[in-house]
Amino acid sequence: MDNSTGTALFRELANDGEELGDTNFCTVIATAVVFGKTFEQANKLLIKHANRRKRRGLQRHKSLSAWSYLAKQENYDYRVYTAREIKEKFTNGKTLTTGNSSKYLNPKKRYIISVRQHVAGVVDNTVHDWTNGKANRAQQLIEFTPRETVELIPETSDVSGYNEWNNRLAKMLTA
Repeated sequence: MDNSTGTALFRELANDGEELGDTNFCTVIATAVVFGKTFEQANKLLIKHANRRKRRGLQRHKSLSAWSYLAKQENYDYRVYTAREIKEKFTNGKTLTTGNSSKYLNPKKRYIISVRQHVAGVVDNTVHDWTNGKANRAQQLIEFTPRETVELIPETSDVSGYNEWNNRLAKMLTA
């Protein structure tokens, strides 16, 4: 893997992996990118939830299982698209690649693009990987949509608006 290419975030995560004596860690980097984790945090999560071993890549079904779990924990909705579904929903029949993904993907969502024997994380429409700008065709797309959070309105002791409305209602009913 060439750590001199890709985004600064990718290079930082790849260097962290190499400093730990690891290899074959594209899944760790994609996980770290999408969920905002360090290399070590993402690696520990994948060891626990996908049985990842040092210097070993992960099988796709194990990665998907871990990402599904992490999406729930991190408050994301999770959806997997096949190559055919990608063409139907995102690209109007064209092929999604790591080089053209910014034309088709929603910048408010996070993605993992699965290409042949590799995955790459996408945040803010940037592919954080050495494949950034290259024509690696997507075989699968994993979409992470942030769930809406409900903001609670703090209770207030000011009931003047309520009292005023209540008085107007009482007048209308007695009139």
